[in-house]
Amino acid sequence: MAVTEIPVTPDLTANLLERVTFVDCYEATPVHKQDLAEIYWAIFAHSPDWVTWLMNTRNRIVGVFGLKVANPDEAKRAHSLPTRDKIEVGKRLGMFTLLQLNENQLVTGENDSHLDFRISLTWAGPKTIRLTTMVNTHNTLGKIYMAIIKPFHKLIVRTVINRALKAGRL
Repeated sequence: MAVTEIPVTPDLTANLLERVTFVDCYEATPVHKQDLAEIYWAIFAHSPDWVTWLMNTRNRIVGVFGLKVANPDEAKRAHSLPTRDKIEVGKRLGMFTLLQLNENQLVTGENDSHLDFRISLTWAGPKTIRLTTMVNTHNTLGKIYMAIIKPFHKLIVRTVINRALKAGRL
């Protein structure tokens, strides 16, 4: 079981944001599930309590500035992934909006006044997935926000993928 940060190639970010000011990508193997929606749910619906606490703290702070807040408990409260026929582009998939879904890629994200972001889950091989995060900052607030959350983001992404692998959810 391995989670590795890998260099980002243009194919991982193609057509997802007009401009990218931050990007990272993590590869995980071995993955035994075949459906990207199930894999996404296996990763993001099982955040540790400290991640939920960090997200709630983030929400209290950014709410003061009028930024969007995501409910970190939203995915945990859902007892199971909606069946594939109930997942719709444009609707919520846990904390974020589902923007694209096909056999090879699942993309969630949000647009806000300070930044837009995308989370792309793709296949990198028969038992290997890639989770790529892309951000486009719009202004000084977005740049400050990214400078603050970047170290937490990297820790959180590694942690939630590792936990999913170790728990056998992937």
